[in-house]
Amino acid sequence: KRRGTSGNDIIRPARKNGPMQPSVYGEEYLHGIAGVQRRSLHIPAALHRKLSILAGASRNGKVTLEGFINHLVSRHLEEYRETTDMILEESLPGPVITARPP
Repeated sequence: KRRGTSGNDIIRPARKNGPMQPSVYGEEYLHGIAGVQRRSLHIPAALHRKLSILAGASRNGKVTLEGFINHLVSRHLEEYRETTDMILEESLPGPVITARPP
C-alpha cells in the first residue's frame, strides 16, 4: 500500500539490519507523497492534531509542535543515516556535509 498524506497512515519501516538500499528507502518514504515546491510545510489536519497531542504530552508540557517535528525528523535521519547519506551523495555535488555526529 502506498503512503498517502491523510495523516491516518500507519508507518511501518521496512528496515532490518544494516543500511537500507536507497531504492527501498525511496519506496518506503518518498513515493506516493504529493508535494509542491515551497518553503512552508503543510501538515494534514488529522496528522497535525495527532502531532499536537503528542507534543503536548511532554513532561513539562512546553514542547512546541515545531520542536517535536524537528526532533522526529532528526531521529529519522539518524536512524537511516547510511541510506540518506547515500541518497544525498548521489543527488548533491561535492561531499555530503552533515550536522550529525559521526
